[in-house]
Amino acid sequence: MQEANVDPATGVRLLGGEMSNWIDTPTQLGVVGQFLRSTLRNSTGSILLIGRTAIELVKDFPEATTIVRGLRDATRLHSAGHTVMCGGLDRLPAATLADTVLLLDGPGEVLTPDSPGMSHAELLRATATHVAPGGRLIARVPGGLRLSRMLAPEPRRLVGDQAWWVGTQRYDDRSPILPELPWPPTYFIVNSADTPTAIATVDMTGDGAGRTALRAALSTQPACLDALDAGVLVDLADGWLLIDGPPLPTDLPPIWTDTLISDDALAGIATLTPTGVVGSSFEADLLTALRSDKQIRLRWMLTSYAEWVPTLPQNRWALAVPRHTIRSSDGLTLVNPAWSLPIAAPTAQVAVAHGLLDLAHTISLIEDTGQLAPELNTEGLANELGSFVGLPDSVWIDAQLLRTQVALPKRGVPITASIRPEEIRITELNAALRDWKAQVNHLQHTISQQTRYVRSLEHTIATEHGSRARRVLFLMTAPRQRIVEAARSWLRRW
Repeated sequence: MQEANVDPATGVRLLGGEMSNWIDTPTQLGVVGQFLRSTLRNSTGSILLIGRTAIELVKDFPEATTIVRGLRDATRLHSAGHTVMCGGLDRLPAATLADTVLLLDGPGEVLTPDSPGMSHAELLRATATHVAPGGRLIARVPGGLRLSRMLAPEPRRLVGDQAWWVGTQRYDDRSPILPELPWPPTYFIVNSADTPTAIATVDMTGDGAGRTALRAALSTQPACLDALDAGVLVDLADGWLLIDGPPLPTDLPPIWTDTLISDDALAGIATLTPTGVVGSSFEADLLTALRSDKQIRLRWMLTSYAEWVPTLPQNRWALAVPRHTIRSSDGLTLVNPAWSLPIAAPTAQVAVAHGLLDLAHTISLIEDTGQLAPELNTEGLANELGSFVGLPDSVWIDAQLLRTQVALPKRGVPITASIRPEEIRITELNAALRDWKAQVNHLQHTISQQTRYVRSLEHTIATEHGSRARRVLFLMTAPRQRIVEAARSWLRRW
C-alpha cells in the first residue's frame, strides 16, 4: 500500500497545492548556468534544487532532490529517475534539509495559488530554513531597478491579462531593490535580451583593475559602463546572487562572461581575471568613437591598434582582438597576455584584419554605427574599418579562416538593440496564453470542487421526503428563470 502523500498514478511525492495540469517555463540561465555548474561541481553533500529554473541543472547533479509545483514537470522528472517532490515551497516539511540549496526563481514561480503570500525577501528567509547546519543557500534575485528594463521596456501586457497569483494576501510581485535584500549579494548579474551575459563579484567595482576588467566584459553596453563609472552598477543590476552560509571558493574567477576568451574557454567557460592594468576597454572606446561619429579619433585608434599588434609575441597575435585589449596610459595591453593558441601564427596584417572582423560582428548588432554605412554587411564593415589603416584586400580570406580557428564566444544581443514589433507581439501572446491557461486550470479546479459540493447537497436532500424538501432542492438547483416563472404562477393562483 502506497503512502498517503504519494500520487498512485505517477509515484510522485505530493507536498500539497500541486498544480495538476501546469508546466513552468524556466528563466534563461545564460552565463549563470556555467558559473553554477563549475561552482557546484566539486561540492559534497546533498543538493536541493527548488523551482523550474534550478532543475535545469538536474542533469549535472542527478542525485539532487528537486521541488516543482507542476505535476506534469514532476512526472517527467520522476520518470527520468530523479528524486522529486511536487507542490508549493511553503508546504516543504521543516525536516527537509540539504547541504546546498539552490533557488533561482521568485515567489510567483515556486508558490501555488493557495499559498500564503510572500515577498522575495520573505521567500529567501523561508528557504534558508531548509539549509543543513554548515550548508549553503545560493539564490538568484531579480533587480527591481534593472538597467535593461529601463533601456528596453518589457512587452506590454494585454488588457485583462493578470497573473493568477496577483491579489494573494501579502504577496509582493515587485522585485526588490538592493537595500531590501535580507543579506548583501556576493555577485551581480547583467543581462542582454533577457539572458545573463555577465556575472561578477560585487567588490570588483571598488578597485581600478576590477573596473577595467568589467569595462572589457561590458564593452558593448554603454549604459552599463556609465553606471559603472557612476558607482551604481550593482544597484541597477538585472539581478544578484546571494550566498547564505560559507562563502564560495576563493579560486573562482571574479568575472564570467560570454564575450571574452580565457584559459578555460576551450572547455566552454568564458572567464576573466583582472590583470592589474587600470584603463578602459579598447573595444568600448572604438564603439564610442563610432557612435559619436568622431572619424579622426577612430582613425587614430585603429592606426595605433595596427601598429601595436606586431609588437606582441607572434603566438599572441590571433588573440589580440579589441575585446581582449585594454587601453591605459602606457598604451594597449592584452587582457590575458599569458595565454597562446595552439595554431599556426598568422601574419600581422591578417591578425589586425581578424581583430577588425570581430569588431565588425559586434557593430552589426548595434543599431547606431555612426558614419559607417548601415547597409553594409559584416564583411563590408570590416573592410571599411581596414581601409582606415590601409589593409589590402588579400588579407580578408585568411582573416575569415583564422576566425573559424579561434573559438571566440558568440555575442549576446546588446540591450540597446531594437526589437522587431512581431517579436514583441509573439512575446505578448505567449505570456497571455500561459496566464490564460493558468486561469482556466484554476477555474476548472474550482468548478470541480463546486460540482462535488452540489452533488453532496442533492444526495442529502434526496434522503428527505415530502414537498418541502423538493421545493428546497428546486430553489437550490433550478435556473433562475424557472424559479421566477414558478413564483408568478403561484401568485396568479392566489
